[in-house]
Amino acid sequence: SSQLVQGSESTYEIYYQNYNASAAPGVVMTDTLPSGVSFVSASPFTPTVQGNQVIWTLGTLAGYGYNGYYGSLYLNVYVSETTAAGTVLTNSVVISTPYDTSPANNQAAYSSAVITGTRDLYLSKSLYSGYFVPGNEVTYRLYYANQGNASARQVILTDTLPAGLTYISHSGDFTPTVQGNQVVWRLGTVPAYGYGDYYGYLYLTARLSDSLTAGIVLG
Repeated sequence: SSQLVQGSESTYEIYYQNYNASAAPGVVMTDTLPSGVSFVSASPFTPTVQGNQVIWTLGTLAGYGYNGYYGSLYLNVYVSETTAAGTVLTNSVVISTPYDTSPANNQAAYSSAVITGTRDLYLSKSLYSGYFVPGNEVTYRLYYANQGNASARQVILTDTLPAGLTYISHSGDFTPTVQGNQVVWRLGTVPAYGYGDYYGYLYLTARLSDSLTAGIVLG
């Protein structure tokens, strides 16, 4: 990611390469995270984490031009919500091998200023199927999204059914709890806009009471 946002995840890409024609054995990559940033995950290789250092043991890199002489690592980190906007964070990385004859280019750094995290939840509700006829079942579709640049945590979605409607069933990635006429989904963390599952759909089926009269508005 090109930005470091308060209370959100970002991804660093680390590119490495063996410039020598000979294979490089015992290669180790060490990334030092700045204060205010914590490790989340990495790919495609699994590192060990020691404090603020993320360490990959890459083994032997093939000589220049041979299969496996270069690659990329992806490091996902979390920027603390308490890190002040405008703070410049520098991530440093070093690659080493016991037999490197030109170590001057074995390190790199990336600096970026933290920007203010925003969370903007959006919700819409529409009729997905069925007709509003007494005794019928209707299914609503609920669409939610985080339109902010930071993850929204502890998200709860509550649908309050009006008098005359009774909960029947649901579908979607989350299971709600039903409390009287309220259907409550605990969505947990909704990622920032453009990341992972930053949006989703939930479906709610309810039955109309047989006693409802024509023309009544169900709000």
